[in-house]
Amino acid sequence: MCPACFAAAAWIAAGAGSAGGVTAFVVTRIRSRKGAKAEQPRPSTPEKKAD
Repeated sequence: MCPACFAAAAWIAAGAGSAGGVTAFVVTRIRSRKGAKAEQPRPSTPEKKAD
């Protein structure tokens, strides 16, 4: 691979990684502003059996 092609490929990879990091940061900020809480398991209730 020529040096120019290698540099272009590295630039594209760095841009994609950076965009992914920015997207993850924005999503976490939006979720924290909405007050999203971790989902807690609901207590299970015993099912009634038909006699």
